[in-house]
Amino acid sequence: MSKTLKGMELSEEELIKYIADALTVKGYGKFEVKEIRESEGIVIFSVTENIECSTLKELKENAWKGLIVGMLEELAKEVFGREVKVKEVMYKCIKQPYCEYIVKYKE
Repeated sequence: MSKTLKGMELSEEELIKYIADALTVKGYGKFEVKEIRESEGIVIFSVTENIECSTLKELKENAWKGLIVGMLEELAKEVFGREVKVKEVMYKCIKQPYCEYIVKYKE
């Protein structure tokens, strides 16, 4: 899959990297692409210096943490041109080494 984004023809891997870079530059945390499972339409992002965790350090697992999930959903939806599902599976604010998000962008 390739797509033209902001006048550039990008591969699927480049589109995914664009998402991580865009959210990092905007100050939401330091996003890295941890894993891409292209055939399943899944990408896993790890995030350090997460804006939510830097201000909400002592939260419990069930506390509200929707900002990054929402930003990932909207940007991935725009980049891939379809609905996506995002799930946070690791939480730095409850003393895990980083936050981790799974983005499913294919059915």
